[in-house]
Amino acid sequence: MLNAENVSTVDRLYDELNKGNVDIIDEIIVPSFIPHGEAMGLDTSASDRRESIKQGLMWARGIFPDLTVTIEDTISEGDKVVCRLTYHGTQTGSVENIPATGREVVFSAIAINRFTGGKIVERWFNSDELGMMRQMGLIRPPKGTKRDALNFQLMHRRQSHVRRE
Repeated sequence: MLNAENVSTVDRLYDELNKGNVDIIDEIIVPSFIPHGEAMGLDTSASDRRESIKQGLMWARGIFPDLTVTIEDTISEGDKVVCRLTYHGTQTGSVENIPATGREVVFSAIAINRFTGGKIVERWFNSDELGMMRQMGLIRPPKGTKRDALNFQLMHRRQSHVRRE
């Protein structure tokens, strides 16, 4: 059964995050939020995990200032809302000791949000971090895979060409 209110809440969450409004987290997510597979190193020992979520989002925005998330598909059943997401951004910020590349990065993710009382209480999240890191040039294709190596070289030539224009 579709829960239109929960679907609307998830839509609003990503709309606001795309605008850079991390304070929406306080409104939509409970302090005792339970993460599974989070990509931003969420501190699960904190009593109010929303601050950790916001810090992770700001960290990601520092690397990809133009980061946007598009909801491609939504499925709702009972207390869960599942989204297939596409992330898009340009790496203009550095990551630890790795300088900015200026490369555009597009990767996909799946988020399963569980609701109680109209708020997100738990989320299972998986994203294509390997694909993202390859697009940033941080990981080379495995040795001996000519097709992957060729695609890696072509991708970087295209991105270099785009940057020069």
